[in-house]
Amino acid sequence: MNLKTVTDAQLSLWESWLAPEKRQRIDRMPPQKRLQSLCADALARQMLSAALQITPEQVQISYDRNGKPVTNGACFSVSHSGDVVVCAVSQQPIGVDVEEIRTAPNRLKKALGDASNEAFFRLWTKREALAKCRGDSLGALLRGIEEEAGYRFAYPDAPQGYICCVCEKMK
Repeated sequence: MNLKTVTDAQLSLWESWLAPEKRQRIDRMPPQKRLQSLCADALARQMLSAALQITPEQVQISYDRNGKPVTNGACFSVSHSGDVVVCAVSQQPIGVDVEEIRTAPNRLKKALGDASNEAFFRLWTKREALAKCRGDSLGALLRGIEEEAGYRFAYPDAPQGYICCVCEKMK
């Protein structure tokens, strides 16, 4: 989802879908984070409603002890960066990450092998998608989690200047 194309009418509708506690949390965020979070929630509800054959308002999203959003009947993951929000839905555990390609922070770049910015974010999105799929804390990204047997990775098309990775646990 491109945040630049979202209308005020859509935002109003999507706000009506929020649980009160989620609404309070989003209302305390800075404007860009608020927009990203609201759109991520809406995209997840739209995709989950199609997968579960219920309305977006009926989708019940809660959070596990690591802060990963969960629902009954499907696995999903959301991510946002800059003006882009993505969501992946599956019957198997899944993780997704999108990143705007920018200058990588030096300390992280060194921790992950001092690659070019694009190569850095390709590795970063892969590690973050795997961490989300497995339900790891994001601190695992710096401890060197690597690809494991039993997971498949894909790099779907992303808008220019962004990179996206999806990790799904295989059956």
